[in-house]
Amino acid sequence: MDDIKDLVSLMTLLKKGNRELKLTLSISSFVPKAQTPFQWEKRADIKILQEKSDYLKKELMKNNVAFKPTSLKWDFIQAILSRGDRRLSHLLEKVYEYNGSLGSWGRSYKEIIQEDKYNIPNMEWYGLRERAYDEILPWEFIYTGMDKNSLKNDRESSSKYKN
Repeated sequence: MDDIKDLVSLMTLLKKGNRELKLTLSISSFVPKAQTPFQWEKRADIKILQEKSDYLKKELMKNNVAFKPTSLKWDFIQAILSRGDRRLSHLLEKVYEYNGSLGSWGRSYKEIIQEDKYNIPNMEWYGLRERAYDEILPWEFIYTGMDKNSLKNDRESSSKYKN
């Protein structure tokens, strides 16, 4: 939250120094991606992210700074897709049948779970949880030029900057 407050302060300072400019802050929430040092990271719960987004919107409006966040729900879907495995294939087919809208994800997931034949974990399991280093990740067999140890080292060195 301190970083978010600092961001508001920075945007306010920029706007006060440049009143004639239309200043816009565009943000997206963190989405852990496969084959990156952050593939093991936890994603914040949507309620926490929404509170932070609401705070930014309220504070930036006071200073006439436009605010354009990405959709937190679509960011969550990105997290599911970026760290999913083969068990999602039936869900993806069902989402496609319903034209791929945001609403089709919940509807498709409910239908798949009711069928009870595909053994799909809940979407939070894919999209939110922190992964252990010893967990076998579905994309590990793909070599992209960075081995697992290099990714782990990069993650650990970046955590030096966390509070």
